Amino acid sequence: MMTKHSLYRLLSLLALLLIVSDAFALERRHSFTLTGTGGETGSGSFTWDDTVVTDGNPLPLGSLISGSLTITGGATPGGTQTFLLADWTNVVFNNTPNFAGDLNIAANNGVATLTILIPYTALASDGGPWTTNVTFTPGATTIANPIPVPLLDRPALIFIVLMIVLTGLWQLNRQRRLN
Repeated sequence: MMTKHSLYRLLSLLALLLIVSDAFALERRHSFTLTGTGGETGSGSFTWDDTVVTDGNPLPLGSLISGSLTITGGATPGGTQTFLLADWTNVVFNNTPNFAGDLNIAANNGVATLTILIPYTALASDGGPWTTNVTFTPGATTIANPIPVPLLDRPALIFIVLMIVLTGLWQLNRQRRLN
């Protein structure tokens, strides 16, 4: 036996799905470390929305929300170089969320440059005497910026309750007319 669904029920279901669709979205942050052949060390992190890029897929540069990395020590120009997301020109982030396939960043902050070489390795240079191979080591992926789930305001909740009551009364009235 087939059940008839009214257009109202189908539209109500669609509206509910539209309202609830972002309930499972999370911003994730991956933190990593790096070491250079010249004694450099550093760390960094980047965030992305896991509803845009699902687990196991590569994470493209355009899907990043934020990111930065800092290199210190060794012969690093100025002692420290920081590359913000705006300085990143290319990334190879394979196999989200653990990046077990590759983690690599190409960047240029105006003073120094990172150039992707092979998986997990980039060439860092400043156009002068500083040249080192930087190896990225994947770290941990955590939930970034936990935010409370937005709730409807009081008038919206009252409206929904009224719609449910009116729908129930309409169904009862309809059943009485049919019987």
